Amino acid sequence: MMPYDSTPPNGAIHAYDNMIWPPNKKMVSVALEGHVTDEMSIARDGTGIGVSSAYIMINHVDTIILRDEYTDMLGVDGSFSVSIEIQAVKGSENTIELYAADTNSLDNGGPNEGLIDKTRIRIPYNLKDDDDGSSDDDSSGGRTRGK
Repeated sequence: MMPYDSTPPNGAIHAYDNMIWPPNKKMVSVALEGHVTDEMSIARDGTGIGVSSAYIMINHVDTIILRDEYTDMLGVDGSFSVSIEIQAVKGSENTIELYAADTNSLDNGGPNEGLIDKTRIRIPYNLKDDDDGSSDDDSSGGRTRGK
């Protein structure tokens, strides 16, 4: 029997671009990319990515289901890529969170679930607000212009 698996899955989420400019109130498409896996569950099952459910929360309101009993948007390696629309409103900040679980671990005392990673999409008051480079996700390296 495998030991109790209380460790949540691991992974990452990135927003491309994580800063939108100018704040012209238009809708801007932002790509959300990342991956999620559960190594302990892979060892238990011997296959797959070890994640039975995964979702993205946007501002604690909107949800994008990546995997559940009806949906599977995760690649064979646990990768995903989705696009969302963000309104370019001056001074706003959008919180993007990645959650995942292995509900199959219930047989071993689970489920192991939790917040995996998070990032922000900012629309500053002016470009000087971002001159210090402060950002949760510095991986995108670019700015999106409102269309």
